[in-house]
This record gives sequence, C-alpha cells and structure tokens, in this order.
Amino acid sequence: MKSFQFANESSPVSLTPDFILPEHKRPHLSEVTFSDSIPIIDLSHLDVVHKISKACEEFGFFQIVNHGVPDQVCTKMMKAITNFFELAPEERKHLSSTDHTKNVRLVNYLLRVDGGETVKLWSENFVHPWYPMDDIISLLPENIGTQYREAFTEYAKEISSLVRRLLSLISIGLGLEEDFLLKKLGEQPRQRAQANFYPPCSNPELTMGLTEHTDINALTVLLQSEVSGLQVNKDGKWISIPCIPNAFVINLADQIEVLSNGRYKSVLHRAVTNKVHSRMSMAMFYGPNSDTIIGPIQELIDEEHPQKYRNYRFSDFVEEFYCHGTKIPFNLQIFLHKMKSFQLANESSPLSLTQDFILPKHKRPRLSEVTFLDSIPIIDLSHYDDKNPSSMEVVHKISKACEEFGFFQIVNHGVPNKVCTKMMKAISSLFELPPEEREHLSSTDPTKNVRLINYYLQVEGEEKVKLWSECFAHQWYPIDDIIQLLPEKIGNQYREAFTEYAKEVGSLVRRLLSLISIGLGLEEDCLLKKLGEQPRQRAQANFYPPCPDPELTMGLLEHTDLNAITVLLQSEVSGLQVNKDGKWISVPCIPNAFVINLADQIEVLSNGRYKSVIHRAATNNVHPRMSMAMFFGPNPETIIEPIHELIDDEHPPKYRSYRFSKFLEEVFNHKGTRRIVKETFELPR
Repeated sequence: MKSFQFANESSPVSLTPDFILPEHKRPHLSEVTFSDSIPIIDLSHLDVVHKISKACEEFGFFQIVNHGVPDQVCTKMMKAITNFFELAPEERKHLSSTDHTKNVRLVNYLLRVDGGETVKLWSENFVHPWYPMDDIISLLPENIGTQYREAFTEYAKEISSLVRRLLSLISIGLGLEEDFLLKKLGEQPRQRAQANFYPPCSNPELTMGLTEHTDINALTVLLQSEVSGLQVNKDGKWISIPCIPNAFVINLADQIEVLSNGRYKSVLHRAVTNKVHSRMSMAMFYGPNSDTIIGPIQELIDEEHPQKYRNYRFSDFVEEFYCHGTKIPFNLQIFLHKMKSFQLANESSPLSLTQDFILPKHKRPRLSEVTFLDSIPIIDLSHYDDKNPSSMEVVHKISKACEEFGFFQIVNHGVPNKVCTKMMKAISSLFELPPEEREHLSSTDPTKNVRLINYYLQVEGEEKVKLWSECFAHQWYPIDDIIQLLPEKIGNQYREAFTEYAKEVGSLVRRLLSLISIGLGLEEDCLLKKLGEQPRQRAQANFYPPCPDPELTMGLLEHTDLNAITVLLQSEVSGLQVNKDGKWISVPCIPNAFVINLADQIEVLSNGRYKSVIHRAATNNVHPRMSMAMFFGPNPETIIEPIHELIDDEHPPKYRSYRFSKFLEEVFNHKGTRRIVKETFELPR
C-alpha cells in the first residue's frame, strides 16, 4: 500500500502505540453483523414518507437512491477530495489545527481515555463551512484550489436542495407542515462539510477511523467511496453499512431527536479501517443557527408523550460538546434528565427562579452577545526550564497574556490529575449535603474565615437581588479550623483532598509569580517578596445549580479579584466569561487545565502594565457547574504600590500607596453594590 503521512506527523503513518485503543474501545470486528433490513429508499417513488418515518424511528438512518443529485457531481467531488489528500504533507500541514473555532482546518481526531491520556485515530479530516467558498480556497494550494472550488460549489448547491427536500419529508412524517423543521432550524443554518480519509491499516482490530458518536447537528448527508467502513449501532449491535453505487447515507442527528421529542433517533455510528484499501467519504452537516432555541416541538408533546428534553440555545449545545473534549461518545442524555432540585443553605425551600433572583435588565448577561475567541492564551508550562534560554518563550507568552487579557490557561502544570479529581469530588460531596447540614456555615460577615455565601446585588433604591450560586469560602490553613465545622461524614474527605491540593497549588502559585516577575524584567522572587510574609490565602468552592432561564440571572456578577493571583479549577461545564475590549468572551473548559486570573494587586504593583481581568460566571439550564478558586494575595499589613523599577518619565505612577487592609476595607464597604474597587486608589491624571 502507498504510504500516507498525516499532515501533523513527521513520518509516514504506522501503527505505533499512540494509535492503539484500549481493549474496551476496540472495534471487535468479528462481532459486527450484516442486516438485510437496512432501509434503502428510492426518492423517485411517491410513497416515501412512511418509509422514511419508519427508518427514522427504528434506525435513525437510511440510504437514498434516485435522489436527483447527478452522478457526475458526486464523482467530481470525490476526485477533488482524492487530490486534496494526495497532496504532500507539507502542503497540507498549515491547515492542521486542534482549535474547533477555526472555520477551515485539518483534524486528526483523538480519543481521551482513562487517566487523561489521548489516543490518535486512524484518519485525517478536512473540515470547512459550505460557504463562502473563497475562505476555503484561499488556504488551499493553487494546484488544487480551482478544482476544489468548482467541485464543492456545485456539490453544495445540490446537497442544499436535497437537505431541504428531506427535511420536508421528515416533517410530514411527524404530522407537521412540510416546512416546519426548516423553519425551526432558523435562518442562516449551521452548514459544515467534512472530507474524511482513512488510510489502510496493518491491524484494523487495534484502532478506529472515528470512534462511536452521534452527530451534533440536525441531519447529515454522507457520500462514500466504494470501500465500506461505516457502521451503525442498532439494539446494541454494530451493523456494517454496504456501499451502494450512487447512494447517499442519511444520518439523523441530535437536534432532530430533540425536536421530535425522542420519536426519531440520532444514530450512534463509527468508522472502521481495513488492511487493503484507503477509504474516503464526504459528510455534509446541516444544523440550526447558533442562536436558535431547540426543544421538543409542542405539537409532539401530550400526556402520553411528555416532554423529554429541555429547551436550550444551540450555541450552548455546541459549547457543551466541545467542553466534553475528546471523551466520545458525547451523551445527549445530559439534556434529558430533569435537574435535581437544589436548596440554598439559607433558604427554606428548593431553589426556583423567583423575582428575588431576577436581575435588572442592564445587569443581565445577554448571552447571545457572548463571543468565542481562538486566541485565548493556553500556555504549556512543561516548555519552561530556567536552565534553557529558549524556554523564555513561555515567559514571553505569559507576559503577553498578562498585558492583553489579564488571564490565561495553563496545561502540563505539574499538579497531578488525581489531586484535582479528588478536590472536585470533595466539593461535590459538600454541596450534596442536605441544606440543614450546611446551614450553620451560612454567613454574610466577610471577616469570618469559614463561611457559606449566597452573593447578591444591591440595586439602588430597591431590594437586593440574590445570585444563582452558593460558595464555600475558607482560608488555606490551618485546615483543622475548617474541618471542625464540617459534618463528620465529609470532614475527613475534605481534609485529605484540600491539604494535598493546597500544597500543590501553593507551589504552582510561587512558580507563576516567578515567571510573571521575570516577564516584568524583575528578579524572579520580586513579586513574592512584595506580597509579604504570611500572604493572604483564601479558597472558594463555587456551586452553580442549573437555572430555568440563564438570561435572567447570574452565578457571579462582573468583578475583578481583590488579591494578587487566582488559580481556578473548573468542572467540565462552561460558565466562566472574561471581558476583553468591552466584549464578553466565553472561556472554554480544557481538561486538566487551570485558569489563571491576574488580580488587582498585580495590576497596581505592575503600575497598570498587567491587567486585573474583569470576569463573571453565567449559568446554564442543563446541569450544575462547580469550580475551586484559590486566591493568593498580600498580607493585610503589606504596603502595596507600583514597583519602583516600573516607574519612569514615560510611565509615571498610576496608583497611590496603600496598606492592603485598607483595600479590603474598601471592598467590604461596597459589598453588594460596587464590585471593582481598584479605581479608588488610582492617582489623578
């Protein structure tokens, strides 16, 4: 077989250990069956609605023939795909990216397995939107750009007409108006294409082209080459899908299952490899507009068929999918379960979206305006070695992130995954306690070292508005002062988890302060010394229950942190948002990463060169979110002021000198009203 080299690899593909799946994830090809009942529907016939409806209910997929798309259009498309993957790897390499927000990219998908390791899959995939075509062609080598433009433009036009026809037939099968589903998916639908290439594999039993998954969109139209490899799951068994000349495979996807209230199925499928031939396919995904609200269609809900899924914005679904990372398959069931009721410790009844939680209009999150950025800084700390001059690149990246964003994420930070997992389990156990076992911890007194808080907003001339969260705040040490206040059944668990976690994060914070100091052109221990001995170390475990309408409330309002630096550990549910240039940006959940927030004292010490980031926590209507914030700040008696070495004629001091205890006093004097206080200490300009 002709050797193939992935664009992101340095040598031809071979079945090395990083492609070999764990035993329970392997395809077990001997167990795959063939079925003579696989639906093949001739669209030239008149009686197709009933056949399509039956296939959607029983299989979640079907094949179509005589569909009206000319054979030569399909042939031209497959030739263009062939020529693309026959390009030398160095001509494809610039397209490689793991950033899912990029519209045009070349992907080698991964599977995350137990222990946080990843296994590469045996395929390369070219992903791009249907339109505009120029955004795609401008990135392709000239020798195939024109061919791909011509082939895809014609192909996308034909598939677009076919999708609309299929959605019409599926609507009628559900007893709806023929244009119902098309309207439900909204104007400017999410249209994506994915050309897939599966090289021959020396042992197809050990790896996969794509692991089992459902498609996240509404409908998928798949064109296959003449080599089989697609398999679908029916009743727990894998069935091989035959390659039928001039046929399309139609996969129902997650949004159709939700819209049909579970009557039609989103099919679980996968792609296997073979020893002999390479295989190609072109998947055309058609889904809702990002702002479209998806939920079961009202006409399909009655007493016998109660609502199975929640309503949600499609952008939230997509975000949840990518936060889920490389753990496949993505589980649509998270949008199914009714949320378990949660009761705040200081309340007498389960949480509900009553008037005292609804924010004034100018304070609401306006989630449709929140954006996603592919430039959010993600820094690999394993690349830094103080003995290697080339590793100063890490310092430069941190410095740039501190100047432009005021926050960044770090990976390969040295804190063991098991320590983080243990900490999150202990937090989960705390918030799962009955409210009467947490109630004694509730307090609005900021001087208490250990307390349970429900933050609020004090609206001028009105009652305070409660926020949609409960937070457990305490100092890092001594741990016994915390444990003695916790119920015995979770005290030991929390003690063990937090003691280990605080030790690891303490070391990480000192390392980060060293790198930040170097980035400012200072001695590496400068910031640590400036913060004083016996620093103010606080922890805050945050719990955000699901909310029926996330547009009306917030988990935490916009604020900056009052300390020097914050290390945040998140669960796999997104909600953190940061403000950059007046726009709110959603921070993705990256497995085994920490979010690092610069806080007010670093901004003052750096004389405004580094930013204290404005951030907030939004809610979602699907499932709970947790996080653990570790705050590291000055000793209350420490004098904080711009560092002398960072002041000159071009950079006069921006902040006056103050004792940190005065800063804390200012914060607590404005609790519930003013969440950003460093401006109080700014010098007039």
